[in-house]
Amino acid sequence: MNLLKGLLLLWMLLLVACTQLGELERAEELAGEIFIGEVSVTDKDFARKISPTLFVEGDYIVICWEQGNIELGQNAIYCAESSDDGLSFSTKGLPVFSKPGWRLFPNKVWTQGDQLVLQVVEIDLQVFDQYDATLGEFFGDSSNDHVFYRKIYLNKNSLQLEKIGEIEWQVFYGSPMVNIVTSDGTQILPAYEYNRDFSSKNKIEIFIYVKNREGVVSKIEIPNSTGVKLAEPSVVEISPNRLWCFARSFGTGYIYYSESFDGGSTWSDFTPTSITSPSSISKLIKDEYGRVYLIYNNIFSLSQGPRNSLDLAKLNENMEIEQEINLLYSTEDFFSNFQVTVNSDEFYIVFQQLDRIREDGLQLDAIKLLKLK
Repeated sequence: MNLLKGLLLLWMLLLVACTQLGELERAEELAGEIFIGEVSVTDKDFARKISPTLFVEGDYIVICWEQGNIELGQNAIYCAESSDDGLSFSTKGLPVFSKPGWRLFPNKVWTQGDQLVLQVVEIDLQVFDQYDATLGEFFGDSSNDHVFYRKIYLNKNSLQLEKIGEIEWQVFYGSPMVNIVTSDGTQILPAYEYNRDFSSKNKIEIFIYVKNREGVVSKIEIPNSTGVKLAEPSVVEISPNRLWCFARSFGTGYIYYSESFDGGSTWSDFTPTSITSPSSISKLIKDEYGRVYLIYNNIFSLSQGPRNSLDLAKLNENMEIEQEINLLYSTEDFFSNFQVTVNSDEFYIVFQQLDRIREDGLQLDAIKLLKLK
């Protein structure tokens, strides 16, 4: 009998040990899947660096951003490249294109043979009559042709300028967002613009460009009857014809959302989510397995200042957070203006790191890269 009890006790201990080992292995696997490493793309100095974008092709990575005295138009597009999957960058950033008196947003990068093609959005500062330092955005009349796309052609592996493309079609007034392609081949481009009437300058309209497979482009405004100021939308396809649009809100402490069930032709009125955010951007992204993730500053604040936490959350189809990992946290540095892309099963997040709130004056800026898997 004692031998039987002993064997039973041993079996129970082994069962508990195996269960704990399994939980430990799953925890280590989850941690291994989430975080790989952080790389400094630039030095940390007083040159303002914002709006980074990136391109990943195998082990080759290119990151471009706007740098300089941006409010005065004394700025340029800088780029850096890596041939070892982001382990190191050949330079801390080379200036590749400048245009005095213009804001320059590096919108998208891709390869074309031995060339890199950088798509830039140019916004003429002369059309802006006011600058709101709190929002960090411009207000003014955009009824004339002062907002353009342009392609800049660079030599791959040297980043030397080869050709400046012609001005292309006028786009929208506001910051360029990242487009997605849905399962049926429809292109979705979220955008936003400020009301052109200065008496209502705090009103921001969020809309969607929808380009179907036949090449027909429609501009669709997303309704917002909340009275809350929203900007910087991000869109993801949840399932065929079902889309989410998340937007940055001002003064609420939460991300707002709208939903479409007809492929982007119509949208629901914006509604607050339960996801906290300090009036900062957020990015929705879907991996190759169809899982939807949100990258955002997970802090509740009514101001846009405290962005010292960067989180990755996995969302289910009910817009609920199933898992969440804190990627970065600092008591001194803020993480902002991030962009993300998925290459195979790896996430690449490029972001601006700054060491104080912009309203406080000068800040130390750096561009950094996070690799997640």
